[in-house]
Amino acid sequence: MTTGIVPVTLFISMDEFAYELWEIIKMAPDGTGNRRYRYITVIRNDAPAQYSTDLGLAVKGEEGIAIPSMLEHTVGELIDIADELRNVAPAPKRPTKQNLVDGYFDIMEQQNRARHGAGPHIYS
Repeated sequence: MTTGIVPVTLFISMDEFAYELWEIIKMAPDGTGNRRYRYITVIRNDAPAQYSTDLGLAVKGEEGIAIPSMLEHTVGELIDIADELRNVAPAPKRPTKQNLVDGYFDIMEQQNRARHGAGPHIYS
């Protein structure tokens, strides 16, 4: 997100070029639960200005979205991209190994099972 104090704007145009779009999950000011907020930074009078809107209750497990644009996309394009990203199922998380050697042998075992079927294998 843009750092420092950024002036707020109360309106944006869908045809206006945007600097960035963020959707974040945070607690509602009245403490009623987690909500999704959208922040769009545009340039007004050669300075950043930020527009924000409440998108409603956040779904459990939902993550935020960050889309840098650097004035390459319009507000409408960034909103379309964010809507599309939100509706795509997240990629499954890969398990992490504590060291590279264990990870290497796990990958080799998976490849051997894929080629030769289940069962013990001896590496040569």
